[in-house]
Amino acid sequence: MVTTNVASGIVQIALFLICLPFASKAFSVGKIPSDWPVYVAGALLIVLFVTAIAFGVPALRNRLLPQLRKSREYLIAFIRSPRQLILNLLGNLGCALLSVACLGLSLRAFGGHTSFAALVVINIGSSTISNMIPVPGGMGVGAIGRSAGLIAVGVPQEIAVPATLAQQLLSVWLPVLPGWFATRVLMRREYL
Repeated sequence: MVTTNVASGIVQIALFLICLPFASKAFSVGKIPSDWPVYVAGALLIVLFVTAIAFGVPALRNRLLPQLRKSREYLIAFIRSPRQLILNLLGNLGCALLSVACLGLSLRAFGGHTSFAALVVINIGSSTISNMIPVPGGMGVGAIGRSAGLIAVGVPQEIAVPATLAQQLLSVWLPVLPGWFATRVLMRREYL
């Protein structure tokens, strides 16, 4: 689980950074404030403060350290196995690109279009935000973020909202039923 999350993070960050320069032409985000270093320094101080509290309180430290040690062992094993590393990275890359393709095809189905790079930035950005918001499964947050992203790149709202909802239906809700049957078969055969 730890290795898959690390591979997913690496792939998402790499795709986002590769596509951002190409997608920035589609977005109109306005001017970046001149005091941005103050905001970055403030965010770093908050992270350091939370980390200091986590390791300064003995009860929290005793719960965190065993988990961190276990994660370190998984990561070391993951890095030492080139085959596992490549398979994990390629699998996560394929998953990310298929998710973006699903969003793009849903957008095309409703008559909209934008660049693939913009779709990558929108999809990864909205997924990241929905993962940070404490709503079970990020329900609705990702769809709102994708809709807002599509509208920001010039897709009309009448197309962006149904395209996003169709993408969510196709990639989140429809796979539940076949997944349930597949899980039952795997459990019956004692693979799970």
